[in-house]
Amino acid sequence: MIETYLKIEQQLIYLLLHHKYLVGDWLESRVKKENFNSSHRAILSAIEDSFEQDVLLTRKSFLNIVNKLTSPQMRIKQEISFNECVVSYIDVNDFPLLLSQVLGNYLTRKTTKAIEFYTKNINKLGAEVALHELSSVLDNLNSSATIEGTVIYDDIRSFSAEKIKWVDGVRSGEIKEPPRVLCGISEIDGTMGIGFAEGTLTLFCADTGSFKTTMMLNIAMNVWQSGYNVLFVPVEMADSRMYDKIWAREARVNSEKIADPKKLTDVERQKLVDAQETWEKFESKLYVLQMPKETKVSYIRKEVEKYLSIFKPRLVVIDYIDNLAPDIDRQGRHDLEISDMLQELRRAGQGLGFAVVSGAQLGRDALKRIRASSSSKDQSIIHSEDIRGAHTFSMDSDNIYAQVVNPTQKSLMDIFVVKARYGKRIFPNGKYKATLFVTPEISLIESEENFEIAPGESNLMNKIFEVEESGDGGEVIWDDE
Repeated sequence: MIETYLKIEQQLIYLLLHHKYLVGDWLESRVKKENFNSSHRAILSAIEDSFEQDVLLTRKSFLNIVNKLTSPQMRIKQEISFNECVVSYIDVNDFPLLLSQVLGNYLTRKTTKAIEFYTKNINKLGAEVALHELSSVLDNLNSSATIEGTVIYDDIRSFSAEKIKWVDGVRSGEIKEPPRVLCGISEIDGTMGIGFAEGTLTLFCADTGSFKTTMMLNIAMNVWQSGYNVLFVPVEMADSRMYDKIWAREARVNSEKIADPKKLTDVERQKLVDAQETWEKFESKLYVLQMPKETKVSYIRKEVEKYLSIFKPRLVVIDYIDNLAPDIDRQGRHDLEISDMLQELRRAGQGLGFAVVSGAQLGRDALKRIRASSSSKDQSIIHSEDIRGAHTFSMDSDNIYAQVVNPTQKSLMDIFVVKARYGKRIFPNGKYKATLFVTPEISLIESEENFEIAPGESNLMNKIFEVEESGDGGEVIWDDE
């Protein structure tokens, strides 16, 4: 009867033989070939070689490798091992669990052998020496289980010498650095430091109905219109409704009218046509990905990888984290599930070359504190603990912004920097709080610097809208959900 740990390894290899994107996930994980039984390592090496050629390992390719072995017995053994893996069907959603089990089984086997060695040799070597050997083995196992990525051990003088060459190259123009990816809202761009860099995760936190979706939509469209491919994943909202919001923002036509075309005037209809013609001229692309309910991060990554040949996003926007289903059931520990999702999103961005933007809920205590504070008082009043799932969000995100609808004027939105890993928490205006302008019916958010508001002006909408020939602006919808 096959041992349980071998069966788990075969199931994991089955997935690696059928899903190329999972090979990338495996190679980026803590689980190495050395953690598998020796009978499976040749297959894993062949899988890795095939992945470097951007293909999956096939039976024919593997047998071509095996036939070069000089030992007939070894050839038969490897062929049998491959056949056992091929038929070990397992659901793709079990991949994270299998990775964890393979590493756990490896650690258990090595720990058991180390304890057996200690017990066997305590009298022969003496308790002190045997204990030292046991401790050394366990320390090495602990390191292999916790350290990810490449270890860099370099002399700072060598690093600085290379860095100064890069500095001089950039200054002289010999080295062309790609421009930062910015969203066109100066209050955000001015605090991020490195922009929406590959592998970074930026969160926008707000109460329900406080324009999280609208903010993420504006960032997506601004980045797209600046020349980058963008993927928008509306986990909660129907794609048709999202298209309406996109069209409304571009054409400056009320989205409720787009949903009910009979209400459109001829002028508004022409604006929609003009917007469509403008989009046709863009070389960059904006895709909306409608996923089934209970969508997981692994599903989204799979879809991105599936279409990489025709569409490679530079920014992926997910609306929003709390609406995703966890890949791993953490038995009621929602904070750990959120952490898993955030880390997986960042890994996907690092591996596939995109930044991630998403949203989260702002806690009620923070909202009460904001409303109780003086609107003119400049202070940092929102902190990482004010976000639901606070520790996880703060630890795993690069940038976090909190946004609150201004209590005195609903066309204004106050925004705070909760975290800026590579930037700063003070806005370009020198304050802890900035104000953005919101036009909900056309899903538009703009920087404060775009407008000059006259003292005592009571109707900000007159600064934002053109006067329609129909004179009918439609009903204002303040809820972005």
